[in-house]
Amino acid sequence: EGNIYIRADLLPDRLQVYVDETMAPESAVNREAFVMLQGLPRDGYVKAGRFLLPYGLRLYDDLAFIRQETGFTYANQDLGIEVGMAPHPFHFALAFTNGSQGGADTNFAKQISGHATVVGDWLRGGLSAAWNDTSSADMKFWSLTAGGHLGARLGRLLMLSEFDWIHGSNDTESHDQWAFYSGADFEAYKGLYLRMVFEAFDPLVSLDNNRRDRFVFGLSWFPMPLLEIRAEYRLNRDIPQRIEGNTDEIVIELHGFL
Repeated sequence: EGNIYIRADLLPDRLQVYVDETMAPESAVNREAFVMLQGLPRDGYVKAGRFLLPYGLRLYDDLAFIRQETGFTYANQDLGIEVGMAPHPFHFALAFTNGSQGGADTNFAKQISGHATVVGDWLRGGLSAAWNDTSSADMKFWSLTAGGHLGARLGRLLMLSEFDWIHGSNDTESHDQWAFYSGADFEAYKGLYLRMVFEAFDPLVSLDNNRRDRFVFGLSWFPMPLLEIRAEYRLNRDIPQRIEGNTDEIVIELHGFL
């Protein structure tokens, strides 16, 4: 996988253009491309274009239940406008987008997503919510996602947690889901991080005994600046009928930054 990130300051500390492009392994795909006006009162900003939506913790792992099942991953962007402000120690963001993940918009309804977060020297926490009406002439459907996240830094130990509730409804029925993430990273010594994560996901709250769990054990090593080696063992547990959901994984990655 290859990604390129470009930022151009057209007016220093005021007007910025940002582009995030995936170059490999397949054809080039644009993830983000927006213009941002910053330096507004209360450290405010406005950006317009294609961007990742402001919701929850921006984890690197798109396969985490809180990212994959809510839909707020690096593969899902949208077109619209976002406004925000960051008067220390707070950060607020609110986005109005098409709700079609960057594709053609088929209705007049817009997706609304945002978060309110407080960030301190050793503690952070916040709330997120998103509403999206994807109804068409043939089908009515809307979803509401809400959650909270919390993080703490204790010396060389970093902990992050998030819980999300996902509600979807159409003309005849509705369903509820929830996703949970809790992880800890410990810097064993400079450049070497040990990682442990627990995740859970309930794809249908009204149905008993269908929860999915995942345990992740890994390490991340920076042997030199701008080079990372990451290894993980992912222990997956699902209902017996889903073979793929009970398949454990070993992930080894090499990241280079230029």
